[in-house]
Amino acid sequence: MKQILRLLSREMDFAKEVADRAVVFDRGDIVETGYPEEIFISPETGRTTVFLSRILKRSII
Repeated sequence: MKQILRLLSREMDFAKEVADRAVVFDRGDIVETGYPEEIFISPETGRTTVFLSRILKRSII
């Protein structure tokens, strides 16, 4: 039996580790979907790029 868990998180390190697929939302709209490693390495939308740059900068500090 296949199990599905949907989880919303801004903890990007956690999301990269546990997610099989990722969805990026902006104000309730889906702006990007894909495999986490693809989204983190090469986001397709400018909105995702901005979001990740802000979130990842904070996690480094």
